[in-house]
Amino acid sequence: EEVTCVLGVRSSLLRHVLVGGWDRKVTFYEDLPDAKEVNPGRHIAAHKADILDMALQPGAEAGSVPVLVTVSDDGDACAWNVESGACRKRFLPQGHEQASPNERP
Repeated sequence: EEVTCVLGVRSSLLRHVLVGGWDRKVTFYEDLPDAKEVNPGRHIAAHKADILDMALQPGAEAGSVPVLVTVSDDGDACAWNVESGACRKRFLPQGHEQASPNERP
């Protein structure tokens, strides 16, 4: 699948490289300092359309978990808890129905 965005995540709890793209998922790769190759780890099935970009927002308090924000080709944007993979908030483009991320196919 095509990769459209890559993001390094470093916090007191996490050390990963996140990859998003046409497979509509965010895939986590553990950033192991001595490893030459790393297999994919867990993933977040993030969107109904291709993921175009993502950004990391630091946690509100020192040492707290950062928030991952992803946006897809259909204009849907989601804020994710990086540690749990739970969608904290969806930002819908004008005219979109307001379905929960869990209700989408």
